[in-house]
Amino acid sequence: MAEQQVVEFIRGTLLRLIRQIENSSGGIDNLDGISYRLDWLYNSMARYFGGQGQDVDEQVITLVGNTNDILRQNVQNVSHSYSVARVSTGGRGRPKLNIPQDQLQFLVERGFTIPEISRMLSTSVRTIERRLHDFGLSATENYSHIDDESLDRIIQEILRDFPSFGYRRMTGALTSRGIKVQQVRIREAMRRVNPEGVLLRALAINTVNRRKYQVYGPLALWHVDGNHKLIRWRIVIHGGIDGYSRMIVFLKANPNNTAATVFGVFVRAVERFGLPSRVRTDKGGENVDIARYMLSHPLRGPDRGSHLTGRSVHNQRIERLWRDVFYGCTHTFYTLFGCMEDCGILDPSNEAHLYALHYVFLPRINKQLTEFVNAHARAPTSHLSSFGFQDF
Repeated sequence: MAEQQVVEFIRGTLLRLIRQIENSSGGIDNLDGISYRLDWLYNSMARYFGGQGQDVDEQVITLVGNTNDILRQNVQNVSHSYSVARVSTGGRGRPKLNIPQDQLQFLVERGFTIPEISRMLSTSVRTIERRLHDFGLSATENYSHIDDESLDRIIQEILRDFPSFGYRRMTGALTSRGIKVQQVRIREAMRRVNPEGVLLRALAINTVNRRKYQVYGPLALWHVDGNHKLIRWRIVIHGGIDGYSRMIVFLKANPNNTAATVFGVFVRAVERFGLPSRVRTDKGGENVDIARYMLSHPLRGPDRGSHLTGRSVHNQRIERLWRDVFYGCTHTFYTLFGCMEDCGILDPSNEAHLYALHYVFLPRINKQLTEFVNAHARAPTSHLSSFGFQDF
């Protein structure tokens, strides 16, 4: 009985520490306190089970110790990240700020402006300008040298595939092609090549007051759902989006809606981006493999909300994404397939027709979706002009 109570106490303590880590805002003091508790738990387990001669898997104790070592390393990383050291020159005045050249070069290459860099490093704009001059760097030379005629032609090509793209998505699409130009030039080019589209998008703007959404960091919560706009032709688009960064972790058109298919694209996303803390889906049977995976995973498990379910309309992040995907990508295929039916060249009840349709168009749909994801990842966010979703 006493042994069972000790095990339950250790289990409860571990669960509380895991929740504290997941809900931590990243403050050094908070992480250091959690590390202290982990260290105490590790020593207590080693003394109790070692002294009692209990048959306990040593991997459990070792795992707790290793976790504490990793957490302590993260505390050190947090305490030293993005800190600008001061170097005394021995002369009069304040010590000189030591901003590494490779750090400045990295931020410039990522497209951050001088005011954004100054805020990130907690120093003045003038100091950043001086350091850039000292290192021979320029925040403006990263822009592509492209004339208006060539820019217009490239934007026309993008609008041919994505006619509803606005300024931000167009910026992301150009950046994904290795072309970086000022946003004012992009706006002027779109007004030149597609004035009707610019006007229609302006008239269609309709601000929706959504519920406040809050999640503490990347990989904290993924939203997963299936889009059935093309289900008439037996095509389902499965997507997942990170709730914090709004990064699209997967987006793929498939000829079925089975649990194995959904799980396959989910696992590939986990291998690429990492394991999320929680996943939210609807209660559809196609999500059972994802639920089983999250609830049985040794780093996740039950009793902590590893898999959340609810109505699709409440899956806010992914529902907002579906609107962008339809008007920015799949609307073209929806209209095309409808016209093919009206012309009598496509019968959705004919298996041979559907096989031919999938053979021809599924690769094209997925190519369009990939380009959409790339443009979305590099599109600047509304609150930081140089930040794309990928940067989070």
